[in-house]
Amino acid sequence: MPRASVLLSVRLLFWRMRALLVVAGLLLAAGAVARQAAPPTPPAEPVVVAAHDLTAGQPLAAGDLRVVRMPAGLVPEGATSDPSVLVDRAVTAGVPSGLPVVAAQLDGDRFGLAMPAGTVAVPIRLADPAVAGLLRPGDRVDLVAPTGVDGWAGTEAAPATVLARGALVLEVLDRVAEDGNLLGGWASGSASGSTVGSAEPLVVVAVAPQEGHLLAASGWGSLGAVLVEGS
Repeated sequence: MPRASVLLSVRLLFWRMRALLVVAGLLLAAGAVARQAAPPTPPAEPVVVAAHDLTAGQPLAAGDLRVVRMPAGLVPEGATSDPSVLVDRAVTAGVPSGLPVVAAQLDGDRFGLAMPAGTVAVPIRLADPAVAGLLRPGDRVDLVAPTGVDGWAGTEAAPATVLARGALVLEVLDRVAEDGNLLGGWASGSASGSTVGSAEPLVVVAVAPQEGHLLAASGWGSLGAVLVEGS
């Protein structure tokens, strides 16, 4: 077939398909515009969720948890990406399968700071309120009584008795005062690290159960504190 005839046939074919080619071009252009206009995929973060329905009071094991990726904007406050920090903790309410396990659902987070496993929370009042005002949640302190659990009775030369070592400070609380009148509420000093109101702040510490018994038996306001590790 002569070359001129081939070129003519090709031109006739394109002419007959011109409508289809125009439509195809428009579709390609529309697709390119849509891709450019579409919002970018939001970043995803690893989050620990319940591997199955969790029951209230159930101590968590590694098999109860799994890690999934979730859009950063949907990750709830208090969630974690490390399952190991949740193992042996107990949930205070049921958690359906697939939902994140957050700090507010865990036993021992009442004070906004996780209690170590196997500890109890004990409120104490230190002999020197100024010392309590220096403490922050997360500090570690040794709690001492000069002459044992009976308080400050005895001479200044009497050796101190350590009732709790490395007690974790969970919260520093104080009565709220206004115009010199106590309102009966408690204010937390955890945000600013200092207490307000009366000069007798209440310190909540996490200690081993046997240490908690000693602290409970000590004289109220009889304890001294030695800061051994700051937050």
